[in-house]
Amino acid sequence: MECVTTPPASVLVNESQTNEFKFERGLRKDDPLSLFLFSIVVEDINVFTKATIVDGLLTGYSVDQ
Repeated sequence: MECVTTPPASVLVNESQTNEFKFERGLRKDDPLSLFLFSIVVEDINVFTKATIVDGLLTGYSVDQ
């Protein structure tokens, strides 16, 4: 929640940047945006994991019994 509400933001209006403002409200349960943001994060984790495996930075292991 802190990641969504803490950082300040500004927007461009007619190619001019507005003053920074802080978000006052975060995501709530059953908010349609929360599922969308979750999907974006999961996709980024997937891409990152695949890249680290290809680069040889992440390897799996097996446990023999």
